[in-house]
Amino acid sequence: MKSAKKRERLDKKRGGSRTLSQRSKRLVRETKKTPSPPKQLNRDELSGKIQWLIDFAGSEDIMKHIMTKLTTFKKTNPDKLERLLITGKMDENAGYKNKIIFNTYGNGVGHWIYFSRTGEEFNSYKLGHQKPLTNQFCQSFAIMYLLKDWGLPDMPDFVSRLTALTIKTIAKKNEIWGHNIEVIIDMWRWIFNKNSSKTWIIKEMKQINDEYIEFNAKTKAKNKHTVLIADNTADIDFKTIENKLDDIVVHKIEIAKET
Repeated sequence: MKSAKKRERLDKKRGGSRTLSQRSKRLVRETKKTPSPPKQLNRDELSGKIQWLIDFAGSEDIMKHIMTKLTTFKKTNPDKLERLLITGKMDENAGYKNKIIFNTYGNGVGHWIYFSRTGEEFNSYKLGHQKPLTNQFCQSFAIMYLLKDWGLPDMPDFVSRLTALTIKTIAKKNEIWGHNIEVIIDMWRWIFNKNSSKTWIIKEMKQINDEYIEFNAKTKAKNKHTVLIADNTADIDFKTIENKLDDIVVHKIEIAKET
């Protein structure tokens, strides 16, 4: 029978476990690397995550599709439901009804507002649903207000889920705007999944992506390039779009704060 000391020597030769000294334990703890925090995205990177949806929501074809396929509006109604482009200062005394209006100064930048069937103005800035003077989701907010007014019977009431920024909640403004961004994404998920055929969605996305590719090819400065929906337009499918919607939700607070 081997002595205890002999067994200990054999264990060491065979690579047997040994108890670490207190000093060795300290060294292990001190040399263990702390995981690096995730890289903070800059404004351009965050803007790239949402630009495709901004362009999609604001296209004339998508507006027409939503008005004809997702609302109970009848063309025989004397008050026409329509999309208007107003260049310059909008007439506040015009008495707009059933209008989704893009108020711009002709440079592609502007603000979207919905006027209901009773003439009530739904402006995402004034309602405290969107960060003031931002290039975010005013198109989508205007669509949401329109669908609240004219939506199909099974349309969820997304508007009631929005949180309005008030003086009392100003300290949590980014959380509130981030929450509203997530409601916007939920609306688009519903719209996309409402349609048994997704071909109209994919067609529009591919057209937008081709425009991005063309723009980037003509723009030498890479820091001015638009983030593509996909490197290869042919690869865009519905899963691509779902993943990009998920990505917006993940970064909703950053987007609310920085863009």
